[in-house]
Amino acid sequence: GYERRRQAARSTYLSLLRPDSSNSPLSPEQRVTIQYRFLLGAPKPEQRAALEAEQAEHGDLLQVAVPESYETLFPKIVAAWRWAVGHYDFAFWVHADDDAFVR
Repeated sequence: GYERRRQAARSTYLSLLRPDSSNSPLSPEQRVTIQYRFLLGAPKPEQRAALEAEQAEHGDLLQVAVPESYETLFPKIVAAWRWAVGHYDFAFWVHADDDAFVR
């Protein structure tokens, strides 16, 4: 499921974003701070405990109070944008789905 996809991302390309990553192709002087979150809509009751445990372990889940469905994708992104604006001072904001490749 999606937990496996998130874990695959964490253990591969997202691991390069860690400041202490020895696998990064960039020198310490070239690195920038990149924050990422996995955006989730409101979970079903049976998913809550697993998502709380995943969040406690990784701290990279952003759950918004929007039902989880394809039809609510835009309101979910708007909720994430509002959260990001309230928590970070950033020059760029990127949204990508798990089936997208950003170059």
